[in-house]
Amino acid sequence: MAICTDAGDALLAAMSAAGCHSGKAGDRELALGEAPAAVQQTVTREAAGAKIEDFKSIVEDGKTLYVAEFIRDGKPTEVEVYADGVICCIETELTPAELPAAVREAAQRGTAGLTITEVERKLSKGVVTFLVEAEGGGREVAMELAGDGRVISRNESK
Repeated sequence: MAICTDAGDALLAAMSAAGCHSGKAGDRELALGEAPAAVQQTVTREAAGAKIEDFKSIVEDGKTLYVAEFIRDGKPTEVEVYADGVICCIETELTPAELPAAVREAAQRGTAGLTITEVERKLSKGVVTFLVEAEGGGREVAMELAGDGRVISRNESK
């Protein structure tokens, strides 16, 4: 998948991965201290004292991104940072109950009869969206929703 693309084309791939990025052979595990200083500063600020559980560099579309995973405020969080320290996206796992009411209602309608298995809040380019995955009865649904509950995209597979 393309990293931090706009909503739509890569949604299903984004939601099937642990975060914004799906693992590839070119991914390289490294220590935070091996990253550029700007990346180290951004990740340290975003982690806010949390232990960084996984850190790697990836190359996507010719750009190097650094991906850090940690628990922030009790929530699994992933932040992707460009080499210059600018944040590409931040994804935070949520429970369905933590979704804003309009988003929760739209997710329930869009996944009726299925069990919601994953919910994430995604901040990319200053825009917050919510990613919801559900499955059951041999069906899988992946949805991206705006904060007002509007469905941005919905993919279903059997």
